[in-house]
Amino acid sequence: MAKSKRHLRKTATAYIDELKARFADLNLEAEAELGGFEGFDVWIRIELPSDFEDRIDDVIYATTELNFRFWDETGVSTTATVEEKEPVHG
Repeated sequence: MAKSKRHLRKTATAYIDELKARFADLNLEAEAELGGFEGFDVWIRIELPSDFEDRIDDVIYATTELNFRFWDETGVSTTATVEEKEPVHG
């Protein structure tokens, strides 16, 4: 059965909210793209400020946990990518 866009958006929002709460000290940015990424329902793109690159493994580990948990709880398949945010030069 196809999942509604509303269900996908609600799941993506909950995922991002939880990730941001877990890593509030990192000031990470995240956005979701619904459907179409290598068969997943939702793709979460995460940017981590470059001064926190030593925490990237922690964020990746958390996304793996959240991917499995949200699949179990909502039936939505999520994947996440974590990138270092390019510093802004003045």
